[in-house]
Amino acid sequence: MRELVFLGTDELTQSELRFIRDDGDDKIRLDTEFVCLSTHRALLSSVAFAGHLHDTSRPVHVLVLGLGAGVLPSYLIYNFSHVHVTCLELDPVVYDLAKEYFDLPFDSERLTVVIDDALKYVQSLADSKKQLFDIILCDIDGKENTHVVEAPPAPFRTPEFLDMLKSLLKASNKVATEKAKEKLLPSCLAINYVCEEPEKQEFQACMRDLLDRFDHVSALVLSPVHECNIITYGVVGEGSLTAALSDLRKWEALSDLPYSTGLSQLVELTAHDIQSSGRLIPHRSGSKRMRT
Repeated sequence: MRELVFLGTDELTQSELRFIRDDGDDKIRLDTEFVCLSTHRALLSSVAFAGHLHDTSRPVHVLVLGLGAGVLPSYLIYNFSHVHVTCLELDPVVYDLAKEYFDLPFDSERLTVVIDDALKYVQSLADSKKQLFDIILCDIDGKENTHVVEAPPAPFRTPEFLDMLKSLLKASNKVATEKAKEKLLPSCLAINYVCEEPEKQEFQACMRDLLDRFDHVSALVLSPVHECNIITYGVVGEGSLTAALSDLRKWEALSDLPYSTGLSQLVELTAHDIQSSGRLIPHRSGSKRMRT
């Protein structure tokens, strides 16, 4: 295994890739078709809610907040030829590590890595409305150990920031999507929260903010040894796949859809994660009163 661990949190693995050996080859290489960490699998499973990824004639655009070792963008670029990823990362050193040690496909025309403050860059995207996304993945490290919710940091949990992220989802921009003559499919915002006590008011406020803004909201609770990761899904729009947010059996059935082998395996593994160490908080429909 090759792991990325940040100083100050040496008991926690931020990213991980395994080594494999191809048949008939003595050399080992990093396996970019397998996702090791349950949190990354759960985040990436959200691509299932963006529509029919087996239809390669339709580009799928993904925004990733937080690069880390680049596992999220790398998996999408290596496994889906029609997925385009924009990734925001504050620290250029992290970007260099991802390129040198974790096989980040930095030279791909379908990957754009922006070294900038994600808050400011998202604000600029929301103001311009020039770029919209099918999926947004938020996996930003936090060091707020005195708070109930340790990650993402507080500025990324405000209602105002959620409004900006939602405004960047294609399904939230029906007029712009129709002008582009694209079929309107559901869009999804997936966020990795680190929170040991999800019943506390601080995290419940995060859930209420999501419910106020999205058509469908669900949360997948994963419990590693040292912390509790909660992956929330906020979906805008209606689609045949949104039912899987509420039912593990339907989630497992997603792996039977005509996706690539990689995505089928990933969704199946996430279902196993739910069974073995986590729980899927039942799906609820969001309130319409704050729809934008």
